[in-house]
Amino acid sequence: GLSNYEEFTLGLNPMVPSLANPISFSPDGSSLNFTLPAATGTGYTGVTRTYILQSSSDLINWTPEIQGTANGSTVNFPINPGSTRKFYRCSVTVQ
Repeated sequence: GLSNYEEFTLGLNPMVPSLANPISFSPDGSSLNFTLPAATGTGYTGVTRTYILQSSSDLINWTPEIQGTANGSTVNFPINPGSTRKFYRCSVTVQ
């Protein structure tokens, strides 16, 4: 499972067991879409949740692609279907 801090970072309640993942990815072949909830509710006063989407062709070296503030809106990242294979990961932090 996730640590309490990881659950807080992702907007989950550390006091409630959950298998839910608040980050959802929806690849459609030409874009990568993901949604991150805004930092709201108990314990999030004055807190901002930010993300960085990174890509890698070898799972060793990672390149930042886009970054922003999580606000509950869907982020659409275009993918070139003819390019080489890439892996993606999303890093989330609270500030």
